[in-house]
Amino acid sequence: MTDFSQIHQPVLLERCVELIAPALQQPNAVAVDCTLGLAGHTIAF
Repeated sequence: MTDFSQIHQPVLLERCVELIAPALQQPNAVAVDCTLGLAGHTIAF
């Protein structure tokens, strides 16, 4: 398996997690990743 962390560094990762994390802590929260990247942000969430 390829270690994508060696070839891709998400931009503004910490800020995105900071902004979205409160919404994801709500009961029945759902997050849908519709980006075309390497899932760096999705993995963090």
